[in-house]
Amino acid sequence: MKTDDDDRTIKNSAYAQWPAVQRGRVNFIALILAGVVMLAIAGGATYWFFFREDDDSLSPVPTVASPGPAQYLSFKDMIVNLANDETYELHYMQLSVSIMTRKSKCLEQMEMNRPVILNAMLDQLSSWTFEDVMITGNREELRKQLLTTVRHRTGLSLTKGVEDVFIINMVIQ
Repeated sequence: MKTDDDDRTIKNSAYAQWPAVQRGRVNFIALILAGVVMLAIAGGATYWFFFREDDDSLSPVPTVASPGPAQYLSFKDMIVNLANDETYELHYMQLSVSIMTRKSKCLEQMEMNRPVILNAMLDQLSSWTFEDVMITGNREELRKQLLTTVRHRTGLSLTKGVEDVFIINMVIQ
């Protein structure tokens, strides 16, 4: 074992090589760096728990504990020509659609981009055939197609906010 000038045992030979003035600075710098790292971790955790968007709306079933009341954006009395490949008979469909969200930011974004959403829905609706719409069992599948269209084909970041699409009124001629 090594000893210093006062016959005290030196446990770490690397520590003994540093002058006494610099020994405190190294500890102080290490303490500051550790504090900065801890603050960064605390800030990241705060952001993760309080400010990030929830991914709950990706699930097909809306959760009961969703924040806020349901808010709706309605598109009333849309008239669409139905596709018909077999005959040349013209069929029309008039319907009203409401889009549900629980996030006010999503509702504001939908209201500002109303023409984009309407265009995407009309593209989807005009691809439906008369036979598809007349079969009652297919209507739920068609509603799900509208939901997918609103979430993904609009080019907007509505995936996390739009919970459901409802067909409120439908008249087929």
